[in-house]
Amino acid sequence: MKDHSDPLIKGLSIGTKFVWIIVAIETLTLFIGAFAITLYLENERTQQFQQILFSQSDLIAKEVTIEHDRSPNFEISRLELNPKMSYQVVDSEGVVYWDSRDPKRSQQKVSRDHVLFSLAQKSALKRGSTDFTNPENHKKFMGTYRKVLDRYLVLGAVPKDLIDTEIFQALEYFLKGGMIVYGLSLILAVLFTHIMIQPIRALTLAVRKIADGKFDFNLKSGQSGEIGALTEAFQIMSERVQMLLAGEAQKSRIEEEVNIAAEVQARLLPPSEVKAVRFELQSHYQSATETGGDYWGFIETRDHLVLYVGDVTGHGLPSAFITAGIRGCFSALKYRYQQSPDQIPTTQEILEFANQAVMDMGGGELQMTLFVSILDLKSRKLSYSNAGHPPAWIFRKGPEGLQSITLYSKGPRLGESQVLTPGEEISTTLESEDILFLFSDGLFSNHAGGSTSLDKDQVKEKMTELVHSGATLDQMKTSIEYLLFGVHQGHPPEDDITFCLMRSS
Repeated sequence: MKDHSDPLIKGLSIGTKFVWIIVAIETLTLFIGAFAITLYLENERTQQFQQILFSQSDLIAKEVTIEHDRSPNFEISRLELNPKMSYQVVDSEGVVYWDSRDPKRSQQKVSRDHVLFSLAQKSALKRGSTDFTNPENHKKFMGTYRKVLDRYLVLGAVPKDLIDTEIFQALEYFLKGGMIVYGLSLILAVLFTHIMIQPIRALTLAVRKIADGKFDFNLKSGQSGEIGALTEAFQIMSERVQMLLAGEAQKSRIEEEVNIAAEVQARLLPPSEVKAVRFELQSHYQSATETGGDYWGFIETRDHLVLYVGDVTGHGLPSAFITAGIRGCFSALKYRYQQSPDQIPTTQEILEFANQAVMDMGGGELQMTLFVSILDLKSRKLSYSNAGHPPAWIFRKGPEGLQSITLYSKGPRLGESQVLTPGEEISTTLESEDILFLFSDGLFSNHAGGSTSLDKDQVKEKMTELVHSGATLDQMKTSIEYLLFGVHQGHPPEDDITFCLMRSS
């Protein structure tokens, strides 16, 4: 059983994943920023304190230059020095002349392991700086020295803890501001994700409804840009899909009705093989579409056989309706002639009767060609009339050799006018071994859109060969079908194809 639960609810939704990505990016940015700020502040603060030490050492050096001849103890207390830093003025022997932190140290000596004093004595430079550790309390300092009058040294120092404290304070301010921005951006990300995901969620639900065959939704994103365009496009697509499905349902219904019509029409035709006591029939029928406009049939009475082949103009359902009407017409004639076998009409009367049926159904817009023949089974007299249809053929094997006889007869098509003036009825004799060949013009039409078609002389030659060899009607039909296949190679024909072979006993 398929799970139809919302994929945006199961597990992590796309919105949740998006928020987590934002959180990860901002957290990484915050840590990288904090690390970069720490490095920057450490360098910047170190340079700043170093600059202060140098600048204030220069001020002290100026005072030393002025005061060194006036008093053995310098009066430098009037300078406004940074209270966080300590300064000393010592001579080359290490005797302290002035100390900013402890005036009582005057005339005392600095310790022998004083790193800054030792570096200043050994250096050839007049000023410099270094980091050092106080051996007494093991505290770390940043120190500077300044040589004055080649006799005195101005030593300045600031605790490293002080620099680190200021760095941490600045970093704390950065982190506080970063966390505020972090929180605000997270809130904005959640709101933005909610706004962005809502139309996507609606699209997801709409897709599921379409998958279930439901189209009762109306998407209104209320947004512009890509999301709004996508929602609008999806709404249009769903409406078109609904129209397409409705069209497919209508098409399916029409196809079903056409298939039913084709099945009904197939039942209107006689069997393809008829073997009676006094005659035998073999026929072939193929419509160009599901339904066609060709029709053939026969009526057997006590002493007569009425055989006919017709072709309604065009093909498809309209032509099929006409053939159905003709079928009804000949069914009525069959009933009438079988009830009164001595009252067989002429072929002209049959054409007039059929013309009325075609005119009533086609209204003058659809016409039909029809070849009608009546065979007297006793005298073997064959009478025929034609209403614009191709003439039939007789293939005869006699003492003079093989003959093919064309049954010419002219007459207007059925359905052209309310009153039909049929052509004359012509009579001939059909001998016992003669083959009567009736067909529609589709037998010789082009096929599969090509330029080739079945040739009449080719069919006559084949039939003459078959009659000479004593082939059965079934073999003759199969041979003609094989010729047709060679022309259209299994493709549907452009016109309906019908032919009928008859031999009387």
